Amino acid sequence: MARALMDSGLMPTLGVFHRNYFNSFPLADDVMEPYRPYIDRRVYEYYMSGRREVDKEFKLRMLELFYSDLKRDVLTKTTVSLVNVYCQESRVIYYPEL
Repeated sequence: MARALMDSGLMPTLGVFHRNYFNSFPLADDVMEPYRPYIDRRVYEYYMSGRREVDKEFKLRMLELFYSDLKRDVLTKTTVSLVNVYCQESRVIYYPEL
C-alpha cells in the first residue's frame, strides 16, 4: 500500500486517522483499513479448515493474497482515487468488491 501511495504522489508518512510514533506509514494503514475484512475472511477460512498455527504455510498463503488477489493496479486505483478526493475532483475513494 505504501508503494501504491508513493506511486500516486502521496506521502504514506502523513496519516489521517492512524498516528503513532513507531508507525512509519500511517496513511498506508488508513487506506488499507477497508481491505481488512477481506484479509480477515481469509484468516477465518484458514482457521475453520482446522489449522491453528501461524506456520510457514499460513505465512505463504497470506503473502499470496498480496501477490495474486490484491494486484498492485487495484491498490493504485484506490490511491489515485484518494488523490482525486484530496484535489476535490471526486468524493469517492475506489475500493474493489473482493
